[in-house]
Amino acid sequence: MIVPEETGLLVPSGDVHALMRAMERLIQDPDLRDRLGREARVRARRFTPEVAIPRIERLYVELIAKGESSS
Repeated sequence: MIVPEETGLLVPSGDVHALMRAMERLIQDPDLRDRLGREARVRARRFTPEVAIPRIERLYVELIAKGESSS
């Protein structure tokens, strides 16, 4: 869901120093904060129930159709 440096900053799990550096970047760079926030809001629209549920339903229909054709 997060695109590094486009919609957010990723840090390795458990790496406190990397998290600290990422947070410092966000604190010190308002343009970066604004850009990441703006892009994240746009990308989040792909994951709303109205968008995601029809995609999942299509996937199920395709999988069922494949299963029926291989029988």
